[in-house]
Amino acid sequence: MVAATPGCGPDGLEWAEPLKVTDIPVDRVVLRLRTAIEYKAEQLKKHIARGYIKTGQAIVIAVSGAILPYRYSEELTPFIVRAVLGVGNTVLRLDRVTKNPAGRYIEYRGEVRKACEASVKTDLFLNDEYAHVSAVLYSPSCWVHHPRTPGAEFTVVHNPRATSPLPDGWFPLGDEYWLDGSGLRHTRHAVNDWK
Repeated sequence: MVAATPGCGPDGLEWAEPLKVTDIPVDRVVLRLRTAIEYKAEQLKKHIARGYIKTGQAIVIAVSGAILPYRYSEELTPFIVRAVLGVGNTVLRLDRVTKNPAGRYIEYRGEVRKACEASVKTDLFLNDEYAHVSAVLYSPSCWVHHPRTPGAEFTVVHNPRATSPLPDGWFPLGDEYWLDGSGLRHTRHAVNDWK
């Protein structure tokens, strides 16, 4: 388990003023989640090297967003999915003549930029360096805002390159994301009733 923190400096997150409309700093939220996952993945590599985790065991990194100012996403692609699968916005294609929708897809976005213009990879699960991680399990709930159904707020993101993958439907609550030959897939296992 690891908790993503708001951080500090130009890439840190600040709490928005109450009742004030503000843009959600998506890239900074993704950076905070990605940093927490990277930190925990490196710790787990050390545990594997010391023999605490045996070959063939599935490894799930549980990430808490409880202390993040923007901990859940109303967007089509959740922050936690953006942090590990290199995906960005949902793009809607329109027919030029009829102006009707002609399809949609999710853009590839394998990096975000920090305030100092340095790029940070967000496609952790698309390279073998993180193959020891089977999935991430994210919860935005905290001691005040939590679901009526425990686990309904969870998001599981599968690692397509995992050496010990988990089966689809491994956690039967919340939302589940994975990549396959047709792109990003999503299943909702329970009504997300926590908001």
